[in-house]
Amino acid sequence: MSLSASMWTSVSGLLAHGQRMSTIGNNISNINTTGFKGSRMDFQDILFSSVGTTYGNGQIGGGTGIGIVMNNFAQGSFETTTNVTDIAISGNGFFKVSPLNSNPSYYTRAGTFSLTKEGYVVDSNGYALQGWSLTNVNGKGSPTDIQFDTGTCSPRHTTEIDIQLNLPITGVTDNSTDATGQDPFFALLNTWDATQTPPLGTGAYAYQTTINVYDEGGTLHKLTVYFDKAERDVTNGGSGETCWEYIITMDPSEDVRDFSSAVGDITTTADVPDKLKGLLGAGTLTFNSSGQLTDMTCFVPQTDGTSGGSWWIGAAGSETVDLNAWVATPTTSDGLPLICPNFSGTAGLSNAYLPGTYDKPNQYADGRLIAIDLGFSSATGEWTFAGTAGTGAGGLVSAADIGTDKQHILGFGSAGERSNTAVTCQGNSYQEYTLAQNGYTFGYLSNISVSQNGVISGIYSNGKTLELYQVALYNFPSLQNLRHEGNNLFSETAASGMAVCGEPGSGQFGITESYRLEQSNVDLSTEFVNMITTQRGFQANSKNITTVDSMLETVINMKR
Repeated sequence: MSLSASMWTSVSGLLAHGQRMSTIGNNISNINTTGFKGSRMDFQDILFSSVGTTYGNGQIGGGTGIGIVMNNFAQGSFETTTNVTDIAISGNGFFKVSPLNSNPSYYTRAGTFSLTKEGYVVDSNGYALQGWSLTNVNGKGSPTDIQFDTGTCSPRHTTEIDIQLNLPITGVTDNSTDATGQDPFFALLNTWDATQTPPLGTGAYAYQTTINVYDEGGTLHKLTVYFDKAERDVTNGGSGETCWEYIITMDPSEDVRDFSSAVGDITTTADVPDKLKGLLGAGTLTFNSSGQLTDMTCFVPQTDGTSGGSWWIGAAGSETVDLNAWVATPTTSDGLPLICPNFSGTAGLSNAYLPGTYDKPNQYADGRLIAIDLGFSSATGEWTFAGTAGTGAGGLVSAADIGTDKQHILGFGSAGERSNTAVTCQGNSYQEYTLAQNGYTFGYLSNISVSQNGVISGIYSNGKTLELYQVALYNFPSLQNLRHEGNNLFSETAASGMAVCGEPGSGQFGITESYRLEQSNVDLSTEFVNMITTQRGFQANSKNITTVDSMLETVINMKR
């Protein structure tokens, strides 16, 4: 090999070490770049030429070149921030971002996101974060731009009330009794008089609880449940059983139910009488000797031309409620009793049943019926009646069929019943544990939150938190073949393979951490060591060039 070839061998070393120093410099310059992934450059030998030797052919190398630049995709450490839309990925995966209203897709580990005035969640380049909408009634669908397209939360009509409390087993008496002997289990129903203030005197019941509910416009209403112990002929009940009656009421001045309204061919014949304004439901609760709820009845008003019921029986001035007008309530699909307050007075929505059918809840009132969970329901979604058949249409049992000497002719029987400890009858004190309902009023978006599985929830001024989007994560078969696009972005290539999409915290994907940013994974001490070795290599190659230059000078001087 000529001396000039030796010089070019060293030049290749200078060029390669210069490129390696550029790689090191790029790593160090991005030591504080969010989500940055460092690189390393490996050398490879090149241009071997054959020479003759005593032992045959030999090879002499012609220098070095760049073998490969490897990316380091190891997890970086986390930095705590004060911005909820700063999101770090703990584990595998990339965020996907796209220019607004454009097709290109990019992938990043830098979770520095913010909200635009249009409600888009964007990165520092203005590209929208991709995720699934959780408010789509047809399912998640494909990931799309995450955008809070409205800063408001529409109101929701209350559809379920959950009441958990304890009624005392001792120290209480039957406050409301039925002087007419019509039925001891509906004395509260007969005592209620909405023409009086209050409709129910404090001495007429043992306990009461009030819960806030909302109508479809987000207006607040209050429902009150009154409880009173019911004395009965114990020969018709089990040993040690305790029975309570209850009524579910609303403010009579807000009761706009109209039983004479019509929807299509559905008609009724009477409005709610003044005395019964505000009465929504009535029934009994039966407890065993351990204080556990074992039986329940629930009745709602239903007066139409087919039931044969009327509102009153008896002479004017001394009339009592006709219990035939109070029929066993319809239930939800999982067996919870339903009441129908009809806060708006909309035509055809005052009956819990479809009038004249009694086989299913009023479909026109769907979303406005309220299920009452007192701890007893039917897994089959149907009532199972015991005792005599009712006199109402289709054999439906009315409140009148309980009779004066029967404790709990109605219930769910043994087929598919489910009972829990929501309402108990133990000890000598009344206690409320839980009063919950699922309605809410109108609200403004006040904040957002991001869970570890990537769910972005809106927190509204009405106290409601709604899940709106879920961040999508992506991974690739070959991370080393992703293309660096700058600005903390990578793009897919044919060599990287197609992006695989998944939910945070599932399968191969890591979890998301809000108020966190992933820092650069560059290790400064390692880079300084690499810098020193690269500098020495560069110096050695330059020294080789100067040495070869001296040798060439010696050759040139030989002619003198």
